[in-house]
Amino acid sequence: MRKHEAADIAIKLKLTESVVVRTDAMGQRVIEHVDDTPTEAVMLWVVQP
Repeated sequence: MRKHEAADIAIKLKLTESVVVRTDAMGQRVIEHVDDTPTEAVMLWVVQP
């Protein structure tokens, strides 16, 4: 049985997000979410039991 004293977990969080709202040809509202998170925006967490 292995004993893990700590574990490294990489979690990418969306730190920023833009929303584009426009009107289509039928007059309906169209909402588009644009992920503009920088690729280097990664948080590393160390979890200890």
